[in-house]
Amino acid sequence: MRAEIIKGVVTYYGNGYKFKFREEAIHKHTTTIIKNSHIEVIENKTDLLLGDLKTKIIDEWFSGENQTTRENNNKKARARRRNDWLFNSRNKSNYRYWR
Repeated sequence: MRAEIIKGVVTYYGNGYKFKFREEAIHKHTTTIIKNSHIEVIENKTDLLLGDLKTKIIDEWFSGENQTTRENNNKKARARRRNDWLFNSRNKSNYRYWR
């Protein structure tokens, strides 16, 4: 498994396949969980169907990163909800938000 930058596009190479992201901006996103729809398979010399190959790619290349991103996103959301609840429970003028 390796990756190369060719004409400003990161291309990933695996055993019998080659792929890239549909949008290069995904490389800069810190909260995106990579899904099948983010991947564009350029070459498939495996016996797998396209959907199965994309699932395999995500499992092999991005499963650890996706798990870390998911945990960080959930942690931020819990903190945001906790802060919103504390603010609203202390500020009775915001009671209308809880009806």
